[in-house]
Amino acid sequence: MKLALFTTLLGVASSVPTNMTLKLLNDKDALCDQGQQAGYYYYNSDDPQHVNDFMIIVSNNQEGELWCLPPGKVNITKNFGNCYWTSSADNATAPSLPTIAQIPGDGTGIFSANCTSNPDFCKFNKILLKSCDGANFMGNTDISLDGRTIRFRGQRILTSSIEQIASDYKFSSKTTVIMAGFGGGAFLMYQQADRLGEQLKTLSGVTDYSVLAVDGYWPRWSGYHSGDTFAQWIGGDTSSAPQPSPRPDTGIFNYANCSGSVNQECLAEVTDETKKWECALPTQGLARIKSRIFAVEQAWGAFGSFCLVNAVFDYDDSWHGWHVSCDPRDGVLHTCVEYGWTCSPEYLDAFVN
Repeated sequence: MKLALFTTLLGVASSVPTNMTLKLLNDKDALCDQGQQAGYYYYNSDDPQHVNDFMIIVSNNQEGELWCLPPGKVNITKNFGNCYWTSSADNATAPSLPTIAQIPGDGTGIFSANCTSNPDFCKFNKILLKSCDGANFMGNTDISLDGRTIRFRGQRILTSSIEQIASDYKFSSKTTVIMAGFGGGAFLMYQQADRLGEQLKTLSGVTDYSVLAVDGYWPRWSGYHSGDTFAQWIGGDTSSAPQPSPRPDTGIFNYANCSGSVNQECLAEVTDETKKWECALPTQGLARIKSRIFAVEQAWGAFGSFCLVNAVFDYDDSWHGWHVSCDPRDGVLHTCVEYGWTCSPEYLDAFVN
């Protein structure tokens, strides 16, 4: 693995976002959670010198949802809806995906077609994959529940998307691919980057392959999203709950059958079945990834950057109301109060400013 770390903002000035056009997948079983046909969005460069240059961006869906929680569970938030209500009744007509999407960011970021703010990648052909499966492209099962079918087909959608993109654009050994993830997509890159690179190499002979992970290095942290934790969302684990309250008895990792989407070496090493979900954490993926990866954290979330480089720090984030710290003794983000540390923003001034 080759790791380069940057701290940045997605955009630096107001600009008109670039529209992308939907193309549905040929795989008729690659269905979103509500039963609609999945697809990808594309923006073709007009520069013939970049005909073989592609940036494939994996991102959250239009509403920002990453995962849903098993029906009846608590602490439903914007990013974690109820799986029952994000599915559709079996006799209902599935809504179509929007025909137009925009490149993530405000039109000036590292994904954009704006050559003033993004001179390195503005002329790349852009492909956008938006999560629509309720499990951030990680699920692999259908669940029937009270007249509804909850479709967790993200693994199939992702695999079919890469296969069709490589075919539609006639990828070859001359093709350059930057596999980019933003938010939930970046979280996924720490687990899927190597597999996607191998898929492209097998399908089309692509060897010029790099990974860009923007704002997705989310360790196991306390004090985030009103006291809920990654452990509870993904694994259903209550051991690190910052205060007593009802918690899910199972996380989306098992509910959506996500084991095939994480690093298989990690799964083999973890013998405790109740802890295998931890292989979904970016800390586990980054430790095993072999692809060349560029990790980018937004400036306002730069505490994640320090955990990437395994540094000790304390930080008082008054904007979010978080007191967070990273301790390399266990590679975990903690609330400062757990250790009785005095949080100070000075540790991050070099990154944020």
